[in-house]
Parts: sequence; structure tokens; C-alpha cells
Amino acid sequence: MTFSRIAILGAGAVGAYYGGRLAAAGHFVDFFTRSDAAAMKQHGLRVRSCAGDFTIDRPSVFDDVETMPKAELVIVSLKATAKADYVRLVRPVLHEKSVILCLQNGLGNEEVFAEAFPDAPVLGANAYTCINRVGAGEIDHTAHGLLRIGAFANADLAMAEEIAALMKPTKIDAVAVADLHHYRWQKLLWNIPFNGWGAALDRHSAQMLANADGIQLVRDTMAEVITAAASVDVKLDPSEIDGHIERTGKMGDYHSSMQLDRQAGRAMEVDAVIAEPLRRAKAAGCGPLPLMETMLRCLQVF
Repeated sequence: MTFSRIAILGAGAVGAYYGGRLAAAGHFVDFFTRSDAAAMKQHGLRVRSCAGDFTIDRPSVFDDVETMPKAELVIVSLKATAKADYVRLVRPVLHEKSVILCLQNGLGNEEVFAEAFPDAPVLGANAYTCINRVGAGEIDHTAHGLLRIGAFANADLAMAEEIAALMKPTKIDAVAVADLHHYRWQKLLWNIPFNGWGAALDRHSAQMLANADGIQLVRDTMAEVITAAASVDVKLDPSEIDGHIERTGKMGDYHSSMQLDRQAGRAMEVDAVIAEPLRRAKAAGCGPLPLMETMLRCLQVF
């Protein structure tokens, strides 16, 4: 396929970084953001990155999707808290050959688009990276960056491979995977303890791992995620727990997106990251998951 124009819907930390890499490599990229549109038009998009800093001086930025050009590749990087607006925001940029790529956290995002646009190819992607928005149009990328891309509906592995191939020359480490569902749960193995407890306890990654009690809380929560995943026929290797803890220990004082949202008083991705995995596990007959259930109750207080 030819992706002559790319739309980034949700130019926050993740969307702005990956869209910026594509734009810096010469692709036609249009960014949608409500909060940062004016600043990006005036000052550009500035990215400090462990893979090399860059600036897009005059990005194509919109604060109204109705005025955006239609695109062959529509990358949805909206927060999962915007689920009620997904269809309204995506519809104006689609044409008959558009491909939708969900670059979002948690479970349940691809289903919305597959149902609303039954003829469109829908894929999903997990970003394994440390990226924060530190100002309007200003992104700080401190570690990692791998994208795992998989097909969801009306798409196949070959299409995921085409998108990965498009991204690789832009300094985006992208790979196609045959089982998107598996890798959605694999990312939850990190996201649920560090995003969930990070927000509930207001602790960054180094604080979560600063003592034996914190490490044990992370380990026990990851073990519950493995149990929940098994109930929906996703087998996660328990040895991944050690790997996640080791890699996270090297990330420094990383504030998860949900922790930052709590601190800023913004809506958090509680439903997609915590509640939906719990619902699916319970619907499949999974037994008690006390840590995840307690985490959800804590987060629903805010």
C-alpha cells in the first residue's frame, strides 16, 4: 500500500513523537491536537530524544478534524479516556482506502473502530517507550521506543509488516507481530502495576522499586495479570516479571502517564488499562484478583 498522507489523531506525548519522526523523515503528516495546536503552529514541535533530538519547524497542525485532509494511514493516539469521541474524530479523515492504526493503551480500542467502520482495515500497536509531554509542543523521550504492530480486523500480518517497514527508516523501531491480543496483554503486565499503582499511590517507577515491599507489590500484581491473561487464553511467561523489573529499574524516575494525569487533575485511562482487563478475566471465569480489584477501587475514588 501507499501511505501518501498520515494523520495523527491525538498529538500528545506518544502521537507527537512517532508522528514527528515520520514528518522528520519527509512524510506528509497532519497532527490533530486541541490543547497544543496554537503553540505548535507558532513554535513548532520540539523533541528531545535518546535516539536523537529533532524539531519540526512548521508542522501541519489542526484543532478541528473537520478541516483536516483525508489520509491513507490514520494513527489514533488519543487517550482511551476519549472513547466516546473516537468515531466522531476519526470519520472526517477517512476515505475508502484508509487504514486505521490504534496506538493506544489498554484493551477495547480496536473494537470501537472495527464496529463503526466495518470495511476499514484496523490494526493495533503497542509502544514500549518512555515519553512525556513536558510542554505545549515539547516532548521528552528518555528511553526505549519499540512499536509492535498487529492486525485486528480486515487486515493481516503483511499489512502490519508494510506499516513497520514504512516506519523503520524514520528511526522508529517497529516490528509486525502475528498475535496482537497476546502483546496487548503483555504490555498490561507492565502497565497495570506501574501505571495503576503509580497513579493510585502517586509514585514514579524508581519509588515503586525503592524497597522490598514495593518490589513485592509489583511482582504480586504482575502475577495476577498473568493469571487474568491465562483466563482468556493468553499465556505470559512468568520469567517476564524479572525482565520488566530489571528494565524499569534502568528508567530512572519515570512518571507513568496515569500518574501524570492524576497530578494534573485529568481523566485517567482507568477503564482501558484496569477495568476492561478485569471485566474480560471475570467474564472468562477467572477467580479472585484482589490486587487488581483493590487498585481499581482506589483509582475510582479520584
